[in-house]
Amino acid sequence: MKQILIFILFSNIFCAKAQKTTLESYGIKIEIPFGWTISNTDGVYTCYSSNQSSGVVITKDEENSIEYYIAALRTGVDFGDGITVRTAGKLIFLSTAKSYSEVIIIGSSGTFKGWGGLMQTKNNGVIGFLVVADKQMLDGAKKAMLTMLSSCEEISMNDNAYSSGIHLWYNILTANHLQGNFDTSDDYASSSSFDFCAGGTCTYTRDINSSLLGSRLEKKYGAWQLTTNAGKIILTIRFDNGDVWKYNLKRDGNIVHMNNVRYQITKYRPYCN
Repeated sequence: MKQILIFILFSNIFCAKAQKTTLESYGIKIEIPFGWTISNTDGVYTCYSSNQSSGVVITKDEENSIEYYIAALRTGVDFGDGITVRTAGKLIFLSTAKSYSEVIIIGSSGTFKGWGGLMQTKNNGVIGFLVVADKQMLDGAKKAMLTMLSSCEEISMNDNAYSSGIHLWYNILTANHLQGNFDTSDDYASSSSFDFCAGGTCTYTRDINSSLLGSRLEKKYGAWQLTTNAGKIILTIRFDNGDVWKYNLKRDGNIVHMNNVRYQITKYRPYCN
């Protein structure tokens, strides 16, 4: 299932009272109906009304841009589980970063009309909204979606736990040289390193020494950024040649585990262009 944020609103949604809530692992604040509860299972948030007659399922896409979804929804986006969504009306802009339109939802149980909204994040990711409701409740569900869309905002880098985790890892990686040594034998040895520069650039170096093939030095240049997903810090490196590498991060003293591969924080200054 594509990682777009989906709000599925079931019937009986009223927004006379609302409350602000923070989804820290997604880095957003949003307004939801008063009395609703939120749970997080495997990185997916689910909001329920007090009697559980209404619900909101929330995910997030940090890989595709809003331009991608605007274009893809014209012909239809496959969300898996036999569900396809496409736009059915003119795109209406609330601001340069927020828009919505009527949509057609095609599933195994039939075809339905709904409303969908998109918000672009500061990192060029997407937060989206999809309304599903009975025909009699569609107008109320649309109003609820617009309330959520208009109130949704990203947490600034100075806010609580979201920024503290990101800020901590920026301090760990910035202006550091990380070194890893692998595949060492009598006739073959390789090592790799990352240089994380304060300006957001990154250099990856791989050094290979073989008694049969000789020595070879490979370098890749790109940009790095930190985001969160399901409460975990994610390091994304986008190289100039188009490659994109993503890492889950853990730390043990001066050892950084990148997708469970050990890299040591060294005393050497990073190579920065």
